[in-house]
Amino acid sequence: MKLNYFVKTTDNDFNEDAKINIYRIIQELLTNIVKHSQAKEVTLQLIKHHDSLMVSVEDDGIGFEMRESRQGLGLSSIESRVGVLNGTMSVDSSPGNGTFISLFLPLENLR
Repeated sequence: MKLNYFVKTTDNDFNEDAKINIYRIIQELLTNIVKHSQAKEVTLQLIKHHDSLMVSVEDDGIGFEMRESRQGLGLSSIESRVGVLNGTMSVDSSPGNGTFISLFLPLENLR
């Protein structure tokens, strides 16, 4: 699997709790891809905007049906961590079309 990684921030921008939560979120997202997606290519981005950190993960895998329960995919633990950081999460996937997940985490909750 090829991993493309783009970062436009530094870890000095965040407090220790935020760093741990961001790490665990990314860890779970990448674990889900390895376990479920059959992807050949993954793109991970961390980009600091003026008021938020955007984290996105996109894969070219098999995707999944959005109407099905997402509990088995580990997305509930990701949503919980995003909630702790008062962020938002968007998931876009469909069978045969890969998956795109984006998170927006307010910087005020990360410092």
